[in-house]
Amino acid sequence: MRYGTQRATSLMAAPNLAPLVDVLLVLLALVITTLPMAQATGLLAFQQRTSCPPWPASSPQPINLRIDAAGAVFWNGQPLDAAALQRHLVQAQQMPQQHRPWVHLATADDTDYGDMARVLLAVSQHGLRVDAPGY
Repeated sequence: MRYGTQRATSLMAAPNLAPLVDVLLVLLALVITTLPMAQATGLLAFQQRTSCPPWPASSPQPINLRIDAAGAVFWNGQPLDAAALQRHLVQAQQMPQQHRPWVHLATADDTDYGDMARVLLAVSQHGLRVDAPGY
């Protein structure tokens, strides 16, 4: 009987510290590995250089190309047929690359998609850049 009572008083519940120690060791390892990187990045002096060429002093004026609902094409406000559009695009293509204008394309809300595709194909075949509102 004495053995049973003595055993009951000597047993104590102790928390399991192994998971706590594992988590603390992992956190310590993370701090040790990241602290030198955090301190070293503050010491770097970056060069302030750019690889962009300077903007040309005389930038070309954009070509305002508009297509109305009937499919008519307007070059800077002047109406053109298909042959005249091709002639104007050839003239723009023959300019040097740095002076070649870009095309600002505007269409009416109810312009036929085929008309717009025809004009875009003609412009892209002549190597001109296209800018359209909303894109």
